[in-house]
Amino acid sequence: MAVSALVPTPLADGQLPSSSTVLYTVPPGLTVLLKSFSLTNTVAAETEVNIQVNRSGTGRRVLSRDLILPAKGHAEWCGVRILAEGDTIVGQANAANAVDYVFDAATQRL
Repeated sequence: MAVSALVPTPLADGQLPSSSTVLYTVPPGLTVLLKSFSLTNTVAAETEVNIQVNRSGTGRRVLSRDLILPAKGHAEWCGVRILAEGDTIVGQANAANAVDYVFDAATQRL
């Protein structure tokens, strides 16, 4: 079975909701290497955020629990998390539409 090359991919972007919500689901036949993401607080008050990866329904935090972004602050995560089909990235902030997010990855078709 031939495996395709890794392709740099803008994975997802938007604003974090105030309740825990799936931000991205790995589609069938794809493997995702989550490489980085950024979080930008767009409001003039500090905001708590949570980002986690769910594998087989079990959540694993990628950042500290209730990470505090200062007013107009920014946080970046760089590393590697391997996501298989059906895995999800879940996120939330304590205030809706206060935090912009951008996820970048490399993807591979199986």
